[in-house]
Order: sequence, then structure tokens, then C-alpha cells
Amino acid sequence: MRTSSRCTKCGHAELFHIPETGHEGLFEAFVCQGCGYTETYVRLDARAALGRLDGVRKVGVPDAGPYR
Repeated sequence: MRTSSRCTKCGHAELFHIPETGHEGLFEAFVCQGCGYTETYVRLDARAALGRLDGVRKVGVPDAGPYR
């Protein structure tokens, strides 16, 4: 929704953008005016702050070994 400006569920082209939402304004949301489907994203300028939040941990971190 963020890049296409269309709802990924129903295809509706009218969306609401909420620029700051969630914990300390780290997230932004897009809400379809047609069906109400909502997608939430971490704001680009806030991604580094995620690692400093209590209870947040990285998963799926590749190991340091050689790739074959």
C-alpha cells in the first residue's frame, strides 16, 4: 500500500495515511477507505531505534560462516 497507493486486499485507491502511530511514533500506517484493511510499517528514520526497545530482538540473522 505504501508504494502502490492501492489496497492490497480490495484494490481500492483511496487510502488514509497516519504518519506517526504506535510506540513513540516509530510506526506509520495506511488504512483503506474501502474495506478498512490496515498495513503498518516502521518509519524509515526510526528503524535504528527498534534495537533499543525492551523486548525487541533480531531474528534470522545470518551466521558469519562462508556461503556455499
